[in-house]
Amino acid sequence: MSNIKIQLDEIKTLVTDVLLKQGCSIENAKALAKTITKAEEDGASSHGLFRLPGYVASLKSGK
Repeated sequence: MSNIKIQLDEIKTLVTDVLLKQGCSIENAKALAKTITKAEEDGASSHGLFRLPGYVASLKSGK
């Protein structure tokens, strides 16, 4: 397994863009991006980017 390092502002932008492309509202996308970025910053990766595929799946399923 390899690690990739990206800046926190890049995480926030990436998450926002991904969620918006899946139909998330701008308000919710920004809130989730802030939460995910903060989790990564704090070292709580289980609540960071790890959660993004689940959020995308929920958006795709309409939940």
